[in-house]
This record gives sequence, C-alpha cells and structure tokens, in this order.
Amino acid sequence: GINAEYGNNMLSSLTLLCLFAVSLAVPRDFETLTPKNENGGVNWAVLVAGSNTYSNYRHQADVCHAYQVLKKNGFSDEYIIVMMYDDIAYNSQNPKPGKIYNEPNGPDVYSGVPKDYVGNAVTATNFYNVLQGFTTVGGSGKRVLSSHNDNIFVFYSDHGSVGLICMPVGAYVYATDLNNVLKSMSSSGKFNKLLFYVEACESGSMFYSGLLPNNIRIFATTASTPYESSYACAYSSAIGAYLGDCYSINWMDYTESINVEQVSVEQEFEKVRTATTGSTVCAYGDTTLSNDMLSVYQEGRTNHTTMVSLKPFTAATGPVSQRVIEEGILRERYNAARTNEERAHIAIEMEKLAEYRRDTHSFFFKFGLHTLGLKYEQKKVDFLKLLPTLLDEHRSKVDVPQSACDVNALGHLVFDNFECYKTVTEMVRETCGPMDSYALQFTPAFASLCELTEADIPAFRSSVEALCPSPIWE
Repeated sequence: GINAEYGNNMLSSLTLLCLFAVSLAVPRDFETLTPKNENGGVNWAVLVAGSNTYSNYRHQADVCHAYQVLKKNGFSDEYIIVMMYDDIAYNSQNPKPGKIYNEPNGPDVYSGVPKDYVGNAVTATNFYNVLQGFTTVGGSGKRVLSSHNDNIFVFYSDHGSVGLICMPVGAYVYATDLNNVLKSMSSSGKFNKLLFYVEACESGSMFYSGLLPNNIRIFATTASTPYESSYACAYSSAIGAYLGDCYSINWMDYTESINVEQVSVEQEFEKVRTATTGSTVCAYGDTTLSNDMLSVYQEGRTNHTTMVSLKPFTAATGPVSQRVIEEGILRERYNAARTNEERAHIAIEMEKLAEYRRDTHSFFFKFGLHTLGLKYEQKKVDFLKLLPTLLDEHRSKVDVPQSACDVNALGHLVFDNFECYKTVTEMVRETCGPMDSYALQFTPAFASLCELTEADIPAFRSSVEALCPSPIWE
C-alpha cells in the first residue's frame, strides 16, 4: 500500500543520504589503497606553521619541506593537511618570488604544497578540528577523517613559551587544550598510533609527564626541553632569512637519507638529538612506539613509492636562539655589508631593536607592579626577583631538573596556576597584540602574578587597560 511504498521510498532516500555522507567522509581512493599497517589502515599527516611575517620565513619553509618529504614517501594530497599563513613565497622581501628554500643550495620546497588553511584560517580552533575530523571555518575543509586503524603524523613549527605554542591568528594553542584534544581522539578511536614532532621554544612543556599520558599510543618529540629556547639554522644572505630550524631540518634531512621501512623512530630521535645543537631534543608519551619503523607514520598508504634518491645526511648548522632571531639577522647583514654606509644603516636598526627589547622588559616590569598595586605591595619583591631569571640566557643555566626533559620549578609555577595563566596571556594577546618571540619568554611572569594575587583577574584587567591603550606588538 501507500504506507509500505512511502516506507520503501523513505528507506531508499535514507540509504542514498547515508551513502552520500560516507562519500563525503571517505577519501575517494580509499577502496584502492594498499594498506600496510598492521591494522589495515592508512596514514594521515597534519603539518602546521604557526607564524607569519618574513622574519619567520623558516617555519613555513620547514612545513613545505615536510610536505615534500611525505610526498616522496608515498602520501597523496588527500591525506596531508597543510596549515600555513602563506605570506612568504610572494612576500615583497623575498628575492626569489614564488619559491621557498629550507636549506642553502637546496630545492624549492613551495612547489605543489596544498593551501588547505592559509591566512585567517590558520587558527588553534581549526587545528583542533582538523585533528579530530570536525568541521572547520575557512580553508579547504580538508581534515583527518581517520578510524581506529589509521596512524597520524603531526608536525608543528613556530614560536612558543611554557605551556603554549603560537598561531598567526587568534588564540594560542595551550598545552592543556591540545592534550585534551589528543586524549579525546584516543578515547573516541580516532587513531591506531600517533607521532607528534614539535619545533618551538620550551616545546617540551607541551607534553611533559604530567600532561601526555604514556598509555594512549602517542609518542611526541620536541626541539627543546620545557625551559629552553629552540634554535634557527641555515642563514642565507641571498634570501635574508634563516631558512629552517635546527631540529626540523635535522629530522627531515635524516628521513631523506634513509629508507623509512628500515629505520626506527628511535633511531631518528637519537640522530636528531645528537645533531641538534643549542637545545636538548626530548621525547614524551608512549616510548614503546619509538620501536616502530618510520614508515609506520612517515610513509603514505597511497601512491606508494619508497624514496628513490637517498641523499647523505648533514646536520643543520649556525644555530641561533629563536628568541633573538631579529638580532641574528641584523648581525649577519652587518657582517656581510660592503660599505660603511650600509653598516651605519644596520647599526641604527640594531639600536632601534635594542630599544624595542628594553620596552618589552619595561612592559613586564610595569605590568607586575601595576597588577600588585598597593593591595599586594609586600609581594613586589618576590616578583622583581623572578623577572630577570626569565631571560633565555639564565634559564638553561639555572634551575635545571634532574632529568633534563622534565619541567623545572618555573614550569611547575606555570602549571600550578595554568587556568589563570592562560586567561591573562590571552587577555594580553587580545589587547596588547600577539607577543613576539622575545616577549614570549616572559609569559611565566603572568603565572607568578597569578600565584601572588591568588588569581585576581580584575587586577590583571586593570593593568592591561592601563598599559595597552593600543597594541604594542603588531
């Protein structure tokens, strides 16, 4: 009858809808894949450059190079999601328009890179949603549509501070939020295994033992400890920028020098740790995953070809702390200058930068005193003792924990006051502007003030309004 026919029509409509939904969710070549992992799944990769502006050339160069490495190792574009601001290749300062290099005399790494999320779409929220397969805002809409059989490789390159890594637009990525996303992905069966590489200052603080569980099949390695800067490498006078970051160049060059089916994650970690000077490369999470061959994460399950032309590995050279990258660039330019006039111009730029650094020191000094005010007058001495110890050069020499990759006392101060720390850091970012890499080393001052004032948020708001009538970091 009519009811039965109606029911059948409804059923076929629902079936079509379901099939349509599945076709949206599953990449089109899924049926023809030749899976190689033990669960019969595929590999995904998420590559993120969290900065913008030409002085940060290296972060997007790192990510573009990572894309080329994965492509050579058999990934198809449908399984690689790239997030980068994309203001370098055609930047007016770039003497090689449309090209990006990650090493001197190296190949162009920009060619063919998918522009999944660029400009204002490179946000923390989109990053979390891409990882979890949720709907994103802006960009290509491509995201990790993985199952419990799939492996995921994540590589992030940018600036950071204790408990945070940056994004070029909007809120920072905070350690607690990121680890909550990873734990949620694990509990909802979004992956079989996950490998996470992070290049940023204090990047070890994103995963230290109190944050990333060691039983959810995630292994992470970081360019630095929770209390050290990470380092840029490979300055090019022709490009006028550092082309890459030491840890990043080292892992990619090593991957390109070996057969990923014959070398383990642990072997790559040890090679990169030895080759990376300046900072201490660290590992966190489920260390049993380090026994896996690199191919478990860095080899595609589509377009499969093992890298044909292996090249010899050479460690990245010329490390400079990411905290003082602008000083490094000016020093290189000064040394390469051919005339006294050129040197005089650069010397003026150096003095302006030194003044800008003094203004940053002054901001945190005034911010602390204003926040403490008369109400917390007796606690000002404690704050003023802490402030000088936050400078990068002091950190790696004092307060080093027994095990180098653990958090130190400063890290505990941040994580003991984390919600307040996050609130204040975001308040400052929104009103005073996104902090540069030099200013970011001072964010633990906010955690100290949180502890000294018992998280007196109105006092912080008053300081932000008083000191930042307009943004001081652009």
